[in-house]
Amino acid sequence: CCYFLAIAHCTERGWFGQGCKYRCHCENNKCDITSGQCLNNAKCARGWFGSTCQYQDLATILSATVTTNPWQKADWLTDSNDYHCNSDSKLKSIGVAWNSPQSFSWLKI
Repeated sequence: CCYFLAIAHCTERGWFGQGCKYRCHCENNKCDITSGQCLNNAKCARGWFGSTCQYQDLATILSATVTTNPWQKADWLTDSNDYHCNSDSKLKSIGVAWNSPQSFSWLKI
């Protein structure tokens, strides 16, 4: 009996994974063509996150409106830094609204 293992690499820049079905969302579009990990210590491009940058931050897309009560500048919500948090103990609520329907599978606050 014989076994044959073929490993196909994506030839089109900016794609990775089996069947080249995942788009690279690393800074400068530089990903490992097999694993999708960002190369040379690059981070995810703005608006993307996760181990291979496959999750989109819906608060950073152009159609999103972020509101706070009471009003405050909320750059910490969309700066792609998991270590930046709200430090205002008077903040009562945060709202995110889009001008078109958005699908999501989970929410991180």
